[in-house]
Parts: sequence; structure tokens; C-alpha cells
Amino acid sequence: MHASVPNGMGGTSHTQLARIATLLLIARASAAEPVSPPAGEPTTHPVRWTREAGATSCIAEVDLVAGVEQRLGRALTGDRAMARVIEGRVEPTAGGYRARIVVLDERGAALGERELVEDSPDCRKLDDKLTLVIALAIDPDAVTRQRGTLPSRVRASRTIPVVPSAPERWALALGVSGAAALGVLPGLGIGGRLSFTIDPPAVPPFVIAASGWAPDRETLAAGGSRFTRFGLGARMCPRLRAGGRLGAGLCGGVEVERMTATGFDFDTNQRAVDWIVSVAAEAVVTARLGNRWSADLGIGGWVPLIRPRIVYTDGTKTPTVYQPAAVAAVLQLGITVAL
Repeated sequence: MHASVPNGMGGTSHTQLARIATLLLIARASAAEPVSPPAGEPTTHPVRWTREAGATSCIAEVDLVAGVEQRLGRALTGDRAMARVIEGRVEPTAGGYRARIVVLDERGAALGERELVEDSPDCRKLDDKLTLVIALAIDPDAVTRQRGTLPSRVRASRTIPVVPSAPERWALALGVSGAAALGVLPGLGIGGRLSFTIDPPAVPPFVIAASGWAPDRETLAAGGSRFTRFGLGARMCPRLRAGGRLGAGLCGGVEVERMTATGFDFDTNQRAVDWIVSVAAEAVVTARLGNRWSADLGIGGWVPLIRPRIVYTDGTKTPTVYQPAAVAAVLQLGITVAL
């Protein structure tokens, strides 16, 4: 059975909450078959919690267990008979986050499940709902207890080995985008970019990208030059806003590109190759299109550390054919898929 938990509890009584949680989470259990050891025998209730890619800002397993223990007033795990196992996972949605809680008996058979939806970019708004639902699945009378500090005897039991938290996973993504720029070539530069994003749990995402620009030309009275430009870039992209439908980040890094100029219609045509290293900064807005897909819009500037001059000579002087701008403005629009 599935249901959404409202943001507030309103005037719902403790008894009603207990009855609702019991019906939803234990509906599939047989009335004649006990789901826990005999009365009086101490039990353990392992909680196994997984945060999917994009949900690392949600509550960690150790904090979730601590919150449930505060509601129950006792530790969940230890060297005791096992009654129920709580398995849960949380993942981002288009508008927020979705958590799914499944209750299993000691043999691994499902007793029931519950889905919680939070239409907010703040995943931590699920914390109280998660601890309440899990506590009710273990003990329907839990809502009659006061949340507070664990008794000293329960606190001491935390030294007993517990189920370890699942390690946070690295997230990977592949993106492709089109780009338009002023200042990278003589006219309006039209190009494309293929990017690979590495998102470790503890540091900002790191992006490696290959880019290329459509050939362009600059024409003078005496002749002209054709230009091509392509290269590699690296960015570190701290998030300014994460979760929910829209995200934002600020990226900084370098671009290393190879520019080739080939003369035409001069008395003597030559070919020149130059390497351009630029410091790049971009603001990126991300719109989530689903669990794996997103659209990205980036606006930034590239400042070349080296600005090669392409010139020709007429025997008496050397006019400039082209020189990259001191600052190039770059606009990118693309799509990214999580791997």
C-alpha cells in the first residue's frame, strides 16, 4: 500500500497515527502468525538505509537510527533475537525527494511498505516523517512516548556493534551541449562540448570536457586566414543549490585549446599553430528532467593567458589578421545523463 505523509500532523491523535501506521505497514502480515519473538524476549530491529545518487544531502543511516531510538526510548540493535528488519531508500524526484520503507520479518518476507514524498528541495524535511513511520512499524505505541535523550542504559548499548551505514557512492554523469561564443574566433563561434562529471561524496563535482568550434575565417584585402580551434577543459563546480527541480552551481577551471590559422589568397600562404590557455568561470543552472536526466544552461567567460597574433607582411609592415579577445563570452546549453 502507498500513501503520502502530510507536512504537518495537525490534530491527528496518537491512537489514530498508530492505527494508520499499523494498517499500512503490517497489512500483509497474517493475523495468526507472530511477527516478533515471544513476549518478554529482547529483540533487535536492524535499519538498512540507502541514499541514491543525488540524495546525499538526506539523513544518514546513523542519524536515522538515532532518531528512531529516541522515539522508542531504547536501542534497535544488539546481540538479541531479531524481530523485524527495516529497509529503506531515498531518491531525488522532479520536485523533491521520495523515500520507500519496507518492513521484513525475521525470515525476510515483506510485511508491508510505505512511500513518503517530500515536494521540497530540502530533503531533511523527511527526517521526522521517517523516524515516526519506522518507530510505528516497530512499536505502534511509540507516538505516546516523549522524544528526548536516551536513558543511560540505552546509550551504553550503542557500543554494541550495529549494522554499518552504507558508504556514500560516487556519482558519474555524461553530458553533451552546444555552445555559442564571442571572442574565441573572428566571428560568432559555434561549437559543441562533450563532458564527463565525477561527483565524489565529500568534495564538489569535477568536470572534464572536450570542446570544438566550427571553422571560421577572417578576410582582408590582400587575402585571409581560416581558423580552427579545439581542446580540453577541466572545472571544479561547487553547488550553490542542490535538490529539487532546479539546481545551480559556479564552475571554475582552465581551458587548453589548439588554434590553427591557414592563410589563403596571399602571395605566400602559411600555416600557424598556437596553444591558448584560458582561465574559465561559468554559472550553471540545472533543470532536473527525471531521475537520471537533466538540462544544463551555462554562461561564462574565458580569459586567455596567451593571446597569439596572426599577422601577414606586405614587405613594409605586418598588419594583424586576428587576435583572440581579452575576454571571451561563452553560452552553453546541453543535456546530462547520470550513469
